[in-house]
Amino acid sequence: MDVSDLSQAARDRIAAAELEAEEIAERGGDLAKVAAARGKIPWVKPDDFHQTIFEVAGQDKIREGRKRAAVHLFGLTADEYLKAGRLDTEQFSAKLDAIGTWVCERFHAVDGWLPVAKRQCLALAYRTRAAAREAGESSKGTIIAKLPAETLVRMKAATAAFLADYLPKLEREANKGGPIHDAERLRELVIHQFNLVARECMAVCGSVQQFEAELRSDIARFVRYGLSQYQWLADPMRKELDRGVALFVMGANPWAEIPEQDRASVWHVGAITGEALTHAALKLRAEAWTRAVEGGFPKPDAAGAGERSGNKPNGTYADPAVNGTDRRPIVDAFILKCDRELTMKVNRKHIWRAAGHTAARQFQFWQASNPKATAQDDQNFRRILAMNPTDFEALVKKKGII
Repeated sequence: MDVSDLSQAARDRIAAAELEAEEIAERGGDLAKVAAARGKIPWVKPDDFHQTIFEVAGQDKIREGRKRAAVHLFGLTADEYLKAGRLDTEQFSAKLDAIGTWVCERFHAVDGWLPVAKRQCLALAYRTRAAAREAGESSKGTIIAKLPAETLVRMKAATAAFLADYLPKLEREANKGGPIHDAERLRELVIHQFNLVARECMAVCGSVQQFEAELRSDIARFVRYGLSQYQWLADPMRKELDRGVALFVMGANPWAEIPEQDRASVWHVGAITGEALTHAALKLRAEAWTRAVEGGFPKPDAAGAGERSGNKPNGTYADPAVNGTDRRPIVDAFILKCDRELTMKVNRKHIWRAAGHTAARQFQFWQASNPKATAQDDQNFRRILAMNPTDFEALVKKKGII
């Protein structure tokens, strides 16, 4: 059969499947020889009746081997065309007919099984196409829809690389350590995908606040939907996935009302995944605030910036982008970055003293977006928080703060 319309990798996999099918057919012939030999063993009466039984059994083994070989090659070849996704439903149906004719002639197999196998393949094709359309429709108007095409390709490649290591380990360990162990294995996959999607979405968000909101909405739902499409995901793991994401989206404590002594010994559906997502989200928030400190998010427009001063008494102002919000995450992100890169332990006192203050009062006003913080306060503290950790350390040493 001509499979030149597939990639070289797909053609190689089909060639391997053909060799496997030949081995299946040969095993059927070996079993037939065993059945025929039974007619010659001493304790079996060699009359026509028994001889006929053994001959029929041998023929059945041969037919069964040929059928299994044909079905094996049919299924794997059809799967390659389904994964390629280049054919519409009618074209795929015609291709299935061609594949069926090929494998039956290849192994001299009867085709009574072919209509059932073809219907199953077509049903799978319809479900695959429906899932693709649903995914496209559900992402319209969301942060996922803003991701460039090259980003989606990069995400798929990263997922494939992760699954190459993850799936063999899952196959080795599944159903051996109980549901808690399986939930922990699922956690690895969920957090990998959550971090992967979230970091790509961070690049197209307009602010940290938007990113924080997307973590518990479109990003979480997109990850859940994508993982739920894997057919190899067992039902208990699906339940863990659905419940864990739901707990995270609702901001619920997954361990609420669960005695601590029961947490490690009893599977509480969704608790392991929900807790892991919460911790991952906290780390991602810190990364986002670090990005904001370094100017990684869009700045307010010029018109908004021009309205910041002159309309408040005593020279004070409230930043319209963060008015009434807490700037502590910005400070936390800066401290976290310093902790990663410096040996010294940085705290808030180092920051306001580096800005030239002898008391924490103005820094506390600024941190809480209190109108008592002045425009000069904002300029001073943002200047400090925009420094790289090495320069900040040099500054506090020069001022004798440490």
